[in-house]
Amino acid sequence: MTALAPDHPPALVVWRGTRLRVARADGPERVHGEWWVSDAESGLARDYYRVETAAGDRFWLFRDAPAAEGARWWLHGLGEA
Repeated sequence: MTALAPDHPPALVVWRGTRLRVARADGPERVHGEWWVSDAESGLARDYYRVETAAGDRFWLFRDAPAAEGARWWLHGLGEA
């Protein structure tokens, strides 16, 4: 997945070998680590986005760190068709 700017949703998603252009997105919803686990855990953050492709596919994605720290994108779930 590729984002256009650091705190924006991805511009495209590669799903099952096919590149899909993101048409709409909602987010980010920032979730922080569990402070009660450890200090290191509480410093972690994930940015969640709900995206819909031009073809109508829906994905729930998250980035595992701030973009400036070399974050990676992950699929959290699939949306309803």
